[in-house]
Amino acid sequence: MTRYKLPTWLDACLPDVREPWRIFLAEEDDGRERLRYRDPSGAQGDFEPEPDGGYDIEKAYDSIGGDGVDVKFSRAVCRRFSRRADKDLSRHMRSIFVPADEGCSRLLMSRTDRDRVATLERAWQDFLETDAMRKDKPGDFYLNWLWLDQHPAFWTRGSKRWPDHPDWRENDLWHWETSGAVASFWVHPFVDQRGRVRIALELGSHVASAERRGLAGAWAVVTDAYIEHCHDPLLDTFAKTYEDAIVRAAAKVDKFFDTAGEPRPGVKRKQPKWLRELEKRSRDTGCEGSARAWHESLPRVQFADPAAWSGTTPAEADPEAPQTASGLNVMPGGRTAQAIRGQRGDRVATSETEVTDETIDAGRK
Repeated sequence: MTRYKLPTWLDACLPDVREPWRIFLAEEDDGRERLRYRDPSGAQGDFEPEPDGGYDIEKAYDSIGGDGVDVKFSRAVCRRFSRRADKDLSRHMRSIFVPADEGCSRLLMSRTDRDRVATLERAWQDFLETDAMRKDKPGDFYLNWLWLDQHPAFWTRGSKRWPDHPDWRENDLWHWETSGAVASFWVHPFVDQRGRVRIALELGSHVASAERRGLAGAWAVVTDAYIEHCHDPLLDTFAKTYEDAIVRAAAKVDKFFDTAGEPRPGVKRKQPKWLRELEKRSRDTGCEGSARAWHESLPRVQFADPAAWSGTTPAEADPEAPQTASGLNVMPGGRTAQAIRGQRGDRVATSETEVTDETIDAGRK
């Protein structure tokens, strides 16, 4: 059971909704209005009026923390303190523009955790609507491009700061990149052995866990990181055109991931031959065993619990070990395949030119 109308994995990464500060108007018996507040605990109080009996909304806003806290303005406050030209915008955003230096304006934000939940829920609903349209037009380039761009399997944390960073804020837990995934795909035009231009796409879903060396120097496996994508060879796509590559890539993502961004159960994930060969070489040389042992020796912590990262580094751990040692096909930055190709030498460097129309056609099946 989830708290929000969101994928289960994302719900587990989000904090509980907190009550904001509320600024509202109250009418006295004599008809005068008082500017009041209610803090997150429910306690209420009055703001001090100006000498002329009015109120400075900017001063009131800053007195309870300003941009550093969540504030909710009542509709009456927005109407009362918004400039005429900004009233429509203020009513829609529930925020207020006030004059600033040199003819500029400052926006007093009205933003709460409920707003943040609604933004994420809307993003998932948008994707589900795109998914329904794509089912009606499975070969449509734009719908497949949009479907990939919005897919929850690619959602990552919007703030790349870790919780032990001095600038990290609790609100960062609500920040997620729910679109823009296609921009992270690696697009590689190449010429095949017959002299024809072809398109290769490399992509991969978000990574749920990550090895992390905190600022205190200790290594740990962060179990709900979702900071980056990793290259997934099963999603490698080759096509005659970029448009066709997008359609085929979407079909592969749909095969392996459901609409919540979770791996589909029961779907066989057979690694390509070149990767199986590389993993066997790694096992034969002992590299994989030492990397796996190091990974399994690390403590498991949650993303939002930086205090747990202060443990000691295991004695057998290599302080210079790569940040992702749990698998050869998982590396920071989503460029694993390039690194692997470099290790495999000329034989691998020409593997892309070995793609033929037959292999492209087989990818459709």
